[in-house]
Amino acid sequence: MQNTRRLTLLLLSIVFVSCGTPDRDELPEDVRNLENLTVLSTDDIPPLELQPEATFGSTDTVIIGQLGDVVADDRGRVYLTDRSQKYIHVFASDGSYLARLGGEGRGPGEFMFPGNAAVISDRLFMQDVMLSRMNVYDLNAMENARSFVLNPKNTGQYPELEGYSARQFLVANDSTMVVRFSRGGAVPTAEEPADVLFYRMDPDGQIEGEQILRLPDMQYLTTTIDGQFRASFFSFNPNSLIALSGESTIYTADNREFLIRVYDLNGTYRKAIYAPYEAPLLDQDDLVEEYDNEMHKKMIRESALPERWPVLRSMRVDEENRLWISLLNANSDSSEWWVISDSGEILGRFTLPAEESLQAIRDGNIYVRSSRKNEADIVIRYGVL
Repeated sequence: MQNTRRLTLLLLSIVFVSCGTPDRDELPEDVRNLENLTVLSTDDIPPLELQPEATFGSTDTVIIGQLGDVVADDRGRVYLTDRSQKYIHVFASDGSYLARLGGEGRGPGEFMFPGNAAVISDRLFMQDVMLSRMNVYDLNAMENARSFVLNPKNTGQYPELEGYSARQFLVANDSTMVVRFSRGGAVPTAEEPADVLFYRMDPDGQIEGEQILRLPDMQYLTTTIDGQFRASFFSFNPNSLIALSGESTIYTADNREFLIRVYDLNGTYRKAIYAPYEAPLLDQDDLVEEYDNEMHKKMIRESALPERWPVLRSMRVDEENRLWISLLNANSDSSEWWVISDSGEILGRFTLPAEESLQAIRDGNIYVRSSRKNEADIVIRYGVL
């Protein structure tokens, strides 16, 4: 009786969002056994029209060097990281220049090499990769509020972290980060895979609680040239994707299938979203011809490649917990994006040309980096939803 009741609850927890989706028995076994599963229909996804609204970049008086990370706040202000000049350039919603933050140095609010950025409420978090530090700016006062070192201090209390190093810091909220640890010196391959481990950490560098997630690490192709070991990651290699929402919800995916798992900040599973999407076949001979680099050609020729391309290229989540999913295909001239609501409805799809890459999402707008030949990079805001 207990097993029958559990099966009944499992069946009730699977939501098919349209009658065009497959039956439960047709789903892969690892998918149909998930609780709180939403299965998407990929039929008749409506196109979304991109409306250019504003541009952000160098002005007559301000020259932006190497463009880095891009974020926006709830007032529509845009923050462009300048990696060469070590500044964060601030623009108003209409594209007019407002101010700059940071500057090269080791003092409070300064940088040696700015990395990833995130806006949480009225705070801008900016990582300094070289100094292993996080600068936090008050966006009301437009000044540095505090800085803290990104150095987990109590890893010795976690035996499973022996030999692992902190590689990525994701801001969950004002007091918590999610830290990704990977094995030092390891080069994961299809023959020798490895995992990455995720933990919560406070601004004082203390790891909090137990491990929250364990995901497969990205896999590389390797070869030996002139006696030297070489390794490279390619877009067709397996990889795990992770994204955090402003409500401290964690989204994960294996790029080889359209299956998004959703967790809370403690690593407790909440729900999953699946789409029966099959990626294009991968032709090894054609792939070799796509590359000019002889080392890359050698790697591809010598390796046992997957039969198909991965399904997912990248994954982002906005402040309303809408998923923005980029599909990976053999067409290098464009990228296709799907937008999925928090309830599991595909709101639409759009395409970006190869020279445009999505950098940030805010209030139904996307901020796209445009990199055209012989032109300075700019950021374009498109209205989407």
